Amino acid sequence: MLARERAAAPSSREEAQAQINDLLRRCAPGCTAEFYDDALKIRESWRVRRRKDRLAICEVFARSGLTRRTAKNLSSEWLLHNIAYALHVGRRSARDVDLDYGRNRVRLVDFCTKALEILHLH
Repeated sequence: MLARERAAAPSSREEAQAQINDLLRRCAPGCTAEFYDDALKIRESWRVRRRKDRLAICEVFARSGLTRRTAKNLSSEWLLHNIAYALHVGRRSARDVDLDYGRNRVRLVDFCTKALEILHLH
């Protein structure tokens, strides 16, 4: 079970990417993660449906040292993408999630993410 696994904090961006991709392979084949200059992009992120799996993956990212965001905040943003995808709202862009290292640049996304986090729906 992914949620119970907690590897040591990744020592590099490459190690974090490898840990995240390993988790993705086990919970949602077809999903891949890649770090960019300002965000972690998870392709086909809508395939990860379980909260525990999202949190386990976001935990690796949060412990990578690349972001100051919490795993819960990252997971909330990801959930927002999944909800938009399921509702066919901006489906083309919602199919993948870009988890920015800092706060999300889109204020509405930042607001909704915080609301989901406060409601413990992440």
